[in-house]
Amino acid sequence: MIRAFYYDVVVSVVLYQNSLQTIERLLASFSKTHLSIKVFLIDNSPAPMKLECGGYTFPVRYHFSGKNLGFGSAHNTILNNALINSKYFLVVNPDIYFNDEDLVLDRLFHFMEEQRHKNVGLAIPKILNPGGSIQYVNKRLPTPAIFFLRKFLYNYRKLSVVNRALDAYEMREMDFNRKLVCPHVSGCCLFIRREILDRIGGFDERFFLYFEDTDFSRRVSRVSKAVVVSDVAVYHEWARGTHRNMLLLGHTLVSAWKYFHKWGWIFDRERRRLNRAVTYYE
Repeated sequence: MIRAFYYDVVVSVVLYQNSLQTIERLLASFSKTHLSIKVFLIDNSPAPMKLECGGYTFPVRYHFSGKNLGFGSAHNTILNNALINSKYFLVVNPDIYFNDEDLVLDRLFHFMEEQRHKNVGLAIPKILNPGGSIQYVNKRLPTPAIFFLRKFLYNYRKLSVVNRALDAYEMREMDFNRKLVCPHVSGCCLFIRREILDRIGGFDERFFLYFEDTDFSRRVSRVSKAVVVSDVAVYHEWARGTHRNMLLLGHTLVSAWKYFHKWGWIFDRERRRLNRAVTYYE
C-alpha cells in the first residue's frame, strides 16, 4: 500500500510546565521553513496553559493530556497515530531553539532526501549550549559502570580514571565538526524517517522518563544509521535536572534498571559492537 504524505515533517513537542516564552521561541524557529509542516504540542502539565496557536505560517495543535503520560508515551500519541501522515517526524524539546534563517528543518530534510543517505534512519543536528560550546549529549551506549560514574561522580572529573571513562563515553576524541555515526543520540531533537517508525515502532513506553532516547536510538541503529549532522546546529538549554532533583534522580534510576534489564547488564555483545562502530559518516 502506498502511503499518502500530507506533510513533509510533523513536529512533536512534549510540554511540562514550560514557559510561554520558551514555547513561542521554539515555534518561531520554524517560521522561515519552506517545508509543509504541522506542529503538535502535547502538554503533560498539571493544568492547561493559555497558548495562542494561531498566527503561524503552519498549523499548530495543542493537546492537554490531563495527566503526565511521560516523555515517550506522549510522543507516541503522535508518532504511532496512523491518521497523521508525514514523510518525517521531528521529536524536539521545547527548550531547543535556533535562528529561523538557518532553516534547520529544511537542511535536515534535504540531507535525508539525498539518495546516498537512504541508509540513515535518524538524524540529529549538532547540539550547542546557549553560549555556543558543544553539548556532549550524543554518546556511546552506556554500561552500568559508566551510568554510575556519570550520575554520582560527574563532579569528580579531575580524577583521571573518571575523566578518561566519561570522555570515551561522550566521544570527546571525535571531531564534532564532522558527521558522526552514533548509536546513542539525545532525544532533544530527533529527525526520524517514517519508514523507520513503521519498522521499529515509537518509544518503549516502559520508560516513563530518561533512557527512552537511548533505547530508541539503539533500536534504530540495529536496522539503519543514526547520524549527527554536524553542519546543522541548534541550541539547547539543558538543565541536568537529575543532579539537583531527587524525584528526577529516582526516575533515572528506575529507567536505568529497566534499560539494563532489557538489553543486558554485563554481557551485551550488541552494545560492544555498536560502540565500536562509532565512526565518521562520509
